[in-house]
Amino acid sequence: PMAKGIETGVLVEGRCIQLLFPSVTELYDLPYKVEYLEQVVENDLKYKTCKALVSSLVLAGRYVMVLVERVRHLDQLSEHLTDIPHYVLCGSVEQKSRVASREQFESGDIKVLIANKVMKKGITLKRLDAVNEMAELKSPNDVVQKFGRGLGLHEDKSDLIYVVIGTQS
Repeated sequence: PMAKGIETGVLVEGRCIQLLFPSVTELYDLPYKVEYLEQVVENDLKYKTCKALVSSLVLAGRYVMVLVERVRHLDQLSEHLTDIPHYVLCGSVEQKSRVASREQFESGDIKVLIANKVMKKGITLKRLDAVNEMAELKSPNDVVQKFGRGLGLHEDKSDLIYVVIGTQS
């Protein structure tokens, strides 16, 4: 469906870039939840990389969404990005506030959204032209759904840059 949408001119083209970081632990020694916390949620190098990417993308005039899975990850990422104006979207934020934030993003008033799974499916942000994916989930369908968030047409947009920040296995 995406290729057909691009071909018929209803979607923009997208590029995916994967940044793989070395594992910080021996994967086979830890339960998945502990491994996820150490590899993803508490990985300072990934936060610094994400911050540098978001800063560069905003300076280039891009509208950016950073996607994570867990609320703890969302909160820590927001703390790392305190000097970059952004809104946080998650289930604990009132729906009215989430809708208002999306509207401000679409109108160009804000350039950075940080979201968890509330933005995973069924929502297209037309102005969105850069995604930093930090959730590190295992489902290929998950990535396809998130990639689709930024393919909608917008008069100020030519393409989508989708950056996956992950762990080398």
